[in-house]
Amino acid sequence: MAAFGLDEEIAGAEIKSEQEEQADVDEFEVFEENWATVQAFRAIETQWHWASINLPLAGGLGGFSTRLVRTALKHEAIPILFSMRGIKKKDRSEIYEGILVMERAALQEMRKQEAQQSD
Repeated sequence: MAAFGLDEEIAGAEIKSEQEEQADVDEFEVFEENWATVQAFRAIETQWHWASINLPLAGGLGGFSTRLVRTALKHEAIPILFSMRGIKKKDRSEIYEGILVMERAALQEMRKQEAQQSD
Protein backbone atom coordinates (compact mmCIF):
# COMPACT_ATOMS: atom_id res chain seq x y z
CA MET A 1 0.00 0.00 0.00
CA ALA A 2 2.88 2.34 0.76
CA ALA A 3 4.00 2.04 -2.85
CA PHE A 4 0.73 3.71 -3.82
CA GLY A 5 1.14 6.46 -1.26
CA LEU A 6 -1.38 4.95 1.14
CA ASP A 7 -0.91 4.72 4.85
CA GLU A 8 -1.10 0.98 5.54
CA GLU A 9 -2.70 1.45 8.94
CA ILE A 10 -5.50 3.61 7.52
CA ALA A 11 -6.02 1.32 4.52
CA GLY A 12 -6.14 -1.71 6.81
CA ALA A 13 -8.69 -0.02 9.07
CA GLU A 14 -10.90 0.79 6.07
CA ILE A 15 -10.71 -2.79 4.79
CA LYS A 16 -11.51 -4.12 8.27
CA SER A 17 -14.46 -1.72 8.54
CA GLU A 18 -15.84 -2.93 5.20
CA GLN A 19 -15.43 -6.57 6.29
CA GLU A 20 -17.23 -5.87 9.57
CA GLU A 21 -20.01 -4.13 7.66
CA GLN A 22 -20.39 -7.18 5.41
CA ALA A 23 -20.52 -9.46 8.47
CA ASP A 24 -23.46 -7.43 9.82
CA VAL A 25 -25.59 -8.17 6.76
CA ASP A 26 -28.56 -10.38 7.55
CA GLU A 27 -28.87 -13.67 5.77
CA PHE A 28 -31.58 -13.86 3.16
CA GLU A 29 -33.18 -16.44 0.96
CA VAL A 30 -33.11 -16.28 -2.84
CA PHE A 31 -35.48 -18.23 -5.03
CA GLU A 32 -33.64 -20.43 -7.51
CA GLU A 33 -35.12 -18.57 -10.51
CA ASN A 34 -33.58 -15.33 -9.20
CA TRP A 35 -30.12 -16.70 -8.37
CA ALA A 36 -28.49 -15.72 -11.69
CA THR A 37 -29.76 -12.15 -11.26
CA VAL A 38 -28.45 -11.93 -7.70
CA GLN A 39 -25.06 -13.25 -8.81
CA ALA A 40 -24.96 -10.73 -11.68
CA PHE A 41 -25.85 -7.84 -9.37
CA ARG A 42 -23.22 -8.91 -6.83
CA ALA A 43 -20.64 -9.03 -9.64
CA ILE A 44 -21.26 -5.37 -10.59
CA GLU A 45 -22.18 -3.96 -7.19
CA THR A 46 -18.97 -1.92 -7.17
CA GLN A 47 -19.81 -0.26 -10.49
CA TRP A 48 -21.73 2.83 -9.35
CA HIS A 49 -21.88 6.31 -10.77
CA TRP A 50 -21.22 8.86 -8.02
CA ALA A 51 -22.25 12.50 -7.77
CA SER A 52 -21.41 15.15 -5.23
CA ILE A 53 -24.28 17.05 -3.71
CA ASN A 54 -24.15 20.18 -1.61
CA LEU A 55 -26.23 20.20 1.53
CA PRO A 56 -26.87 23.34 3.59
CA LEU A 57 -25.09 23.34 6.93
CA ALA A 58 -27.27 22.79 9.98
CA GLY A 59 -28.28 25.67 12.18
CA GLY A 60 -28.68 28.23 9.40
CA LEU A 61 -24.99 29.14 9.51
CA GLY A 62 -24.79 29.42 5.77
CA GLY A 63 -22.43 27.42 3.64
CA PHE A 64 -22.66 23.88 2.42
CA SER A 65 -21.42 20.43 3.19
CA THR A 66 -20.54 18.23 0.22
CA ARG A 67 -21.48 14.56 0.18
CA LEU A 68 -20.87 11.86 -2.42
CA VAL A 69 -23.88 9.73 -3.30
CA ARG A 70 -24.43 6.80 -5.63
CA THR A 71 -26.80 7.70 -8.44
CA ALA A 72 -27.02 4.59 -10.64
CA LEU A 73 -25.14 1.52 -11.70
CA LYS A 74 -22.83 1.87 -14.66
CA HIS A 75 -25.06 0.13 -17.16
CA GLU A 76 -22.22 0.02 -19.66
CA ALA A 77 -20.61 -2.59 -17.37
CA ILE A 78 -23.53 -5.00 -17.74
CA PRO A 79 -22.79 -6.27 -21.29
CA ILE A 80 -19.17 -6.83 -20.24
CA LEU A 81 -20.40 -8.81 -17.25
CA PHE A 82 -22.67 -10.91 -19.45
CA SER A 83 -19.83 -11.64 -21.84
CA MET A 84 -17.24 -12.43 -19.16
CA ARG A 85 -19.61 -14.64 -17.18
CA GLY A 86 -20.83 -16.47 -20.30
CA ILE A 87 -24.46 -15.57 -19.66
CA LYS A 88 -26.57 -16.87 -22.53
CA LYS A 89 -28.18 -14.28 -24.79
CA LYS A 90 -31.63 -15.76 -24.16
CA ASP A 91 -31.23 -15.10 -20.40
CA ARG A 92 -29.78 -11.59 -20.59
CA SER A 93 -33.02 -9.61 -20.87
CA GLU A 94 -34.54 -11.21 -17.77
CA ILE A 95 -31.33 -10.81 -15.77
CA TYR A 96 -31.00 -7.18 -16.90
CA GLU A 97 -34.55 -6.43 -15.75
CA GLY A 98 -33.77 -8.05 -12.42
CA ILE A 99 -30.61 -5.96 -12.04
CA LEU A 100 -32.73 -2.82 -12.58
CA VAL A 101 -35.11 -3.89 -9.82
CA MET A 102 -32.21 -4.59 -7.46
CA GLU A 103 -30.56 -1.27 -8.39
CA ARG A 104 -33.71 0.69 -7.49
CA ALA A 105 -34.09 -1.21 -4.22
CA ALA A 106 -30.42 -0.67 -3.34
CA LEU A 107 -30.65 3.06 -4.06
CA GLN A 108 -33.80 3.37 -1.92
CA GLU A 109 -32.08 1.59 0.97
CA MET A 110 -28.94 3.72 0.62
CA ARG A 111 -31.05 6.91 0.67
CA LYS A 112 -32.86 5.67 3.76
CA GLN A 113 -29.53 4.95 5.52
CA GLU A 114 -28.12 8.33 4.47
CA ALA A 115 -31.19 10.08 5.91
CA GLN A 116 -30.79 8.23 9.21
CA GLN A 117 -27.11 9.18 9.40
CA SER A 118 -27.84 12.85 8.80
CA ASP A 119 -30.47 12.99 11.59
